[in-house]
Amino acid sequence: MKFYPTMGQKLRECSDAGVNISIIAGTGNKDIIGYNALGDAIITTVSSTGAACAPCGERFNDGYETINTVCKDKSHNHLSPSMEVDASAAYLPENTWFIDGLYHGMTIKSDYGTELITMLMFADEPVDVHTYSEFPQFHADSARSNSVFVRFNSSVEGYISGDDNALVIENCSKKYPIKVVSISCNGIDIDFGNSFLKEISVGETIEIPFIGDIPSVSGVKSEVTVSFIVDGSVTTIASRTFDFTILNGEKVGYDADKPTVDCQMENDGVLSQILSFISNLGLQKIVTMFYNMVKALIFNLI
Repeated sequence: MKFYPTMGQKLRECSDAGVNISIIAGTGNKDIIGYNALGDAIITTVSSTGAACAPCGERFNDGYETINTVCKDKSHNHLSPSMEVDASAAYLPENTWFIDGLYHGMTIKSDYGTELITMLMFADEPVDVHTYSEFPQFHADSARSNSVFVRFNSSVEGYISGDDNALVIENCSKKYPIKVVSISCNGIDIDFGNSFLKEISVGETIEIPFIGDIPSVSGVKSEVTVSFIVDGSVTTIASRTFDFTILNGEKVGYDADKPTVDCQMENDGVLSQILSFISNLGLQKIVTMFYNMVKALIFNLI
């Protein structure tokens, strides 16, 4: 539901008249007043951008085709890596940036948010989401409080293809070094080998090669979870999950009878069995983190 039905029309009229308009929206955070939608915790993504969004807790099914109600160019990929946001229906599809995990009012606390705003304000020519590869339409927030940021080495961030052969992990902290404890994947069968306790200095990045095959399909959701230790921080052990869409071949068929599915991807059999006995979501996340850590430790010892 769009709360401002004429917003897109008015913004496009301004744009056609020569006004440079850019929208930066936080998404991926549940509304703090209990509204059942994702956004920047204050304003929902659908309200701030006009994009079509899957219901809270769900995503569009694999193979989803963007609805292209505003941007009708089907060569443009306006679907978020999490497959929750279809920006082809946004007020201004070519001039809207989405930062997953960005909270309301915290843009200047995010290095990426600050760099994006600065670029947009001082660019000599009109800029859109296709202009600079370092400023893609969809970005996972890299604020220092998140500690890590992850992408694959040869694809646009949030996506993975057969051209990739390593995972790039960045330490976003301004103060603390981190150590990678485990890397686990859902939806892609790849192995990162001996990555246990790889250290990343403040502000630095490392590349961890992987072996295995990326499925020869496109339009399929996958996830990568990195568990890590933050040296010297109060919150010593943490983990973060990143969404990726596989773009590596023919697009899978879309089930129109089941347009959305649960965001939660299926864990491996042993972990799923353990989690079935735990009802609290917070405890499930803690158990999952330690399970992946123990599995990584065992793998690196044998």
